[in-house]
Amino acid sequence: MSETLSAALEYHALGWSVIPTHADSKLPAVRSWKPYQTKPADVAQLRKWFGNGRRLGLAVVCGDVSGGLVVRDFDTMESYQQWAAANPKLAGTLPTVATHRGRHVYCRADLAPIRRASKGDGGILTLGDGELRGGGYCVLPPSTHPAGGRYRWLLHLNGELPVVDLIAAGLLPSDREDTAYTPDTPLCPPSSLYAPSSTSTLSHDAIEVIIGRTLPSRPGQRHRLLFELARELKALPAWNDAPLAALKPIVRQWHGLALPMLGTKPFEESWLDFAEGWQRVKYPKGQEPIAMALKLADAAELPEAALEYEQVELRRLVALCRVLQRKSGDHPFFLACRTAAGLLGVNHATAARWLKLLAIDGIVSEVEKGSRSTRRASRFRYLAPL
Repeated sequence: MSETLSAALEYHALGWSVIPTHADSKLPAVRSWKPYQTKPADVAQLRKWFGNGRRLGLAVVCGDVSGGLVVRDFDTMESYQQWAAANPKLAGTLPTVATHRGRHVYCRADLAPIRRASKGDGGILTLGDGELRGGGYCVLPPSTHPAGGRYRWLLHLNGELPVVDLIAAGLLPSDREDTAYTPDTPLCPPSSLYAPSSTSTLSHDAIEVIIGRTLPSRPGQRHRLLFELARELKALPAWNDAPLAALKPIVRQWHGLALPMLGTKPFEESWLDFAEGWQRVKYPKGQEPIAMALKLADAAELPEAALEYEQVELRRLVALCRVLQRKSGDHPFFLACRTAAGLLGVNHATAARWLKLLAIDGIVSEVEKGSRSTRRASRFRYLAPL
């Protein structure tokens, strides 16, 4: 058994949600790590990831899915030592990891204060000397840092992970929860976001996460995934109107990581695909009509027809179908199972089975079956009361 697989199984036994990362970066080595934000991968999946001889790192998803896991990321030894000097008992007991430049300190805590202080920024609070992570993910030992060296435990977890009061422990500044903020106050100056080093200024490495989500898993995907990269970047307010020149370093980083799957190697080919895609984007990621329909569905009271189902995402699918029917009036609505799968965070086979189930239960009827050859989605009619 490899060292990484052994560690992954150990973390899984703690109730942590573990995901693989690329060995030479902090990016997830999965197409999407969103499913593991709500449910940990099982042992079989961990063995598939880490037991096949691939050189991978690993990370833990912070927050509720890992039992309220919180990680204080100290970027420098100076800031960690200042905290440790003020909190010697905690510094001597809380599990601690040595990183490339500083320390990661692990605990469990009430996540609500982090979420309030981070103003909805994924449960990750950016501080002057690092981050407090009640969301996102954190790279774990024995992973290798991209700049060299390995993550390693200095104080390993011994028994159950302690629960702490974040403010009393000096991990959450007491003056951060009520910090004044208005929608017109930028969290970081747009000018700094357009700088070449901007990928490190966005909270919780948003750019790296987006790059990881859009990397090809097989040859022939470059054109489509670079368009997805453009759509995801367009969805970030700070980048929506960015000049193309400011985006080039991001595309270059994507290209470097995608090279093993690219048939045409020169960067210029990727850059041209991206630049053309950037100009074609009509709807940024999450703002397309179908995504907005799901937001309407989530905001409304659940249809009575949805309440007979136990699974939350299946209930959301019923609510989505109701909204789509309302928007279509007397006409059937279009819905592809792959689109539904992406919106709900399930695989397309599950979404297809759920749509079949709704048809069996008389909630929808399939009026016209879709075709991949014509790139036309299936058409449905919502039969339950609107």
